[in-house]
Amino acid sequence: MDRLPPEILGRISYYTFRKHKYSASALAATCQTIQKAVERYTFSEIMLNDISCRLVTAVVCRFPHRIQALKVIGVTIISFFDKEILRQTIKSIFGFLASLQATRCTSHGGIVFCIHLPGKILDEVWIDFSSLLIQEVPRTASIPHIPNITCVSQFILVDGTNLGFPHYPMYCYLCHIFPNLKVVSWGLDQNGNPGPTSARTPPNLIGSLILIPKSVTIFRVKYSYHKEIYGMRFRSLQMMMPGDADEQLCSALRFASQRFERVAYHNVLGSSQLFWPKSGSALPHWPQLKHFDLTYHICTPPVDQNQSSQPEYDVLTKYEHLNEFYTAVAHAITRMPKLERMRLAVNKRDVCGDKFQIFVFEVEGRTATARWSADPVFIPDRDIIRILDRELYNRDLLLRAEFTSKYNGDFFDNGMEWRYSPY
Repeated sequence: MDRLPPEILGRISYYTFRKHKYSASALAATCQTIQKAVERYTFSEIMLNDISCRLVTAVVCRFPHRIQALKVIGVTIISFFDKEILRQTIKSIFGFLASLQATRCTSHGGIVFCIHLPGKILDEVWIDFSSLLIQEVPRTASIPHIPNITCVSQFILVDGTNLGFPHYPMYCYLCHIFPNLKVVSWGLDQNGNPGPTSARTPPNLIGSLILIPKSVTIFRVKYSYHKEIYGMRFRSLQMMMPGDADEQLCSALRFASQRFERVAYHNVLGSSQLFWPKSGSALPHWPQLKHFDLTYHICTPPVDQNQSSQPEYDVLTKYEHLNEFYTAVAHAITRMPKLERMRLAVNKRDVCGDKFQIFVFEVEGRTATARWSADPVFIPDRDIIRILDRELYNRDLLLRAEFTSKYNGDFFDNGMEWRYSPY
């Protein structure tokens, strides 16, 4: 077996591991070469928690080729009620990351680092965890490489703690530990009662958006609330403002999106201020943006809706609000010189039956397609088409506008799915 070419050994190991993982261990015992080939897959993704952290990291660090195989490190924090266990877990996790840095881990494309904070926890316990993490990481085992862990290129944090005000500054603090970070994904996974609308916006998120490292090119915010379990009305990540005041969170997300090449916002408020300011402030500009994906909640400030449920569980489109929304979108597209694809979709939970409202803007060659797929069919105001046509003419592009009641793709399918999310 040792005489076989590495390509053949790698293919054998891959198919064995993919088809039957338990057979891979028997295959690895045949020879050292096969063992290394199998371990490239068995150690490409490792999942850690408070209990297994030390054992797993010790096994991985035993041989250099295991460290080189690492692509994904997933961490689940479960022992919230024991401060000492939390402290030791934090030390183990970031000590392990620093050891990867010390061995100059050169995983292809960098390492994806995921932290999952599951379930319901008390607010004071969460504060303890945040303060512990910020205190312990800089001095973890006197490691000289913190805060300079360059092997991590993607940071995913899934927060299922059910708190109304997550500690986003702590998230940004973690981001700055990784100077080569390219992708940041924040997930809020609410599994309980979302509470009143005014309590559902993490105010620290607004101030933390500007703290994201400049190296980041892809930014995602995803909010999930499991309505089916609790039978409650879905609420988006939003901050409702009285009267004609600026929608603060949407304005902050608009400002943040101007820094990145790819942006995905899932379940935020479907406000026109995501794209265009309400007041006469400086016009936004997205010089590097290529992909924009948005799944939005159909509320508009302060209490109105783009679509309203009827007694017979049908959906009535309010064209004046949709036209206001798409006018802001059209103005924004004129300020996105590198835009290749934009997809805007109403969250499926907000509409009844098979109703939907999806807008896709794509540039292929010298043709730009603006497609409104909706049931019932939605035809935007002519001024919206004129704004797009005038801008695309200046770019030497031909506009093709389409209006249909059919949508061929998956409702949730888009080009901005999270590369990895094990939870």
